[in-house]
Amino acid sequence: YRNARRWREAASSYRSLLQAQPRNVELLLGLCVCLERSGARDMALAVLSRGAAFIGKKSEPYLALGRMLVRASDNEAAANAFNKASELAPADPRPLRELSMLFAKSGVKAMAERFAELAKKLESPQTHKRPERG
Repeated sequence: YRNARRWREAASSYRSLLQAQPRNVELLLGLCVCLERSGARDMALAVLSRGAAFIGKKSEPYLALGRMLVRASDNEAAANAFNKASELAPADPRPLRELSMLFAKSGVKAMAERFAELAKKLESPQTHKRPERG
């Protein structure tokens, strides 16, 4: 359905699958993409927000919610979503990069640079070094 750009039909399929697997992140994200692309962004935001809270300790829904909120020009709510994603996955640099881009877009250079530096530290090879074997 998605490849044929039949977003509403795809959303209906995702909705059915999500009812059977309510904590499935991929199904939640797929449903919200379809809703947004079919022109139902407000519904997509509501579903993603409720779904992220329901799923709980996974950062992906909050990261997707933040990105969707940026597209909806709700920068404050987007920052909150990216912060939540970062809390849930403190070793993941993506929420910090998103915050950096958000602040850069808003013209808050110091905060943009701060978050970019934090993300860069998480991406550094030192962070992911394997312990030496003895």
